[in-house]
Amino acid sequence: MSAIPSQPDQNEGVVNWAVALDLTGGDKELLGEMVALFLEESATLLSDIRRAIDQGDAVTLRRSAHTLNGSLRIFDSVRAMDYAAQMSEVGKSEQLEQAPKLLEQLESQMSLVIAELKRHEQA
Repeated sequence: MSAIPSQPDQNEGVVNWAVALDLTGGDKELLGEMVALFLEESATLLSDIRRAIDQGDAVTLRRSAHTLNGSLRIFDSVRAMDYAAQMSEVGKSEQLEQAPKLLEQLESQMSLVIAELKRHEQA
């Protein structure tokens, strides 16, 4: 199993490995499974969010962003969680004109989270 970074770096706030490991009861194998599951699920959720924005579907936008936010909590990915929560609120309020700009920010942060998780998965 891969090594868990012990010190914060320039990606602080991207993934909090201490929180994630704590949530698994220190089980690194389970953490690896959670990483793999998240990588698969997050791709689907981001696709659903993009499609919901394109189709003006506020209900799907809220639900998908809310689910993504919950999944990000496992890794305490604070910045990505914030963007996902904001996106969920956009869907809830049906103020979809804000969604494209917010999607750029969410996708940018998610690319950092995904890259960090993939590094962990490959280590």
